[in-house]
Amino acid sequence: MTSKKTKAAKANQPTDGLTLGLLADAYAAEMEKQGKSPGTCASYLMELRVALDEIGADIPLREVTPERVGEFFASDRVNKLKSGRAKSPLSIAKTQRVLRLSLVFAEQQGWVEKAPLPEAKPEPRTAAVA
Repeated sequence: MTSKKTKAAKANQPTDGLTLGLLADAYAAEMEKQGKSPGTCASYLMELRVALDEIGADIPLREVTPERVGEFFASDRVNKLKSGRAKSPLSIAKTQRVLRLSLVFAEQQGWVEKAPLPEAKPEPRTAAVA
């Protein structure tokens, strides 16, 4: 992570230069500021690094679209272990949740007009047994 002074400067920069990587730093700094435990901060930052690796740390935040986020959510990196086996639903949900929370944070800060989140897919319905 970067120093507190650097984080503050990054968090206050114009939105034109804001990248997904800088958002991750700003979100991590905000979690620390809110008093989240070091373990939670480290865990969330680790999940954000997965998104940064897949989507791109240097991508301008304004170019992060709901489609790109949806592709990330559906990617093997989110849904499968290195062995190719499926990850647990809880692990998948955590990775998705952390990116979603950071994008909502960007919206709350006014860095994006609307968090670029994919539309939630309705749960499949099962036919009632008569």
